[in-house]
Amino acid sequence: MPYGEVGRKATNKYRSKYAMLQVRVEPAEKEAITQHAKECGESVNAFVARAIKETAKRDIRRKKRQQKRDQQLTKEDSRNENNI
Repeated sequence: MPYGEVGRKATNKYRSKYAMLQVRVEPAEKEAITQHAKECGESVNAFVARAIKETAKRDIRRKKRQQKRDQQLTKEDSRNENNI
């Protein structure tokens, strides 16, 4: 098997493990992101992936806190209605 074909198979195998995600930003934003990633010792891809994961975790925690508050308010409302 020629090397080119072996390399192509290896590349395809690697790529099959990941999904591609494209993000469009203005050139100035791209430069700021690239600079920040460099300062953090990360590639742009690693930085963006980390930022997305951290933001998603924060959003999930925020949503759970809000649901907890809503449940507490519902319980309080229920108690107040029973006392009327």
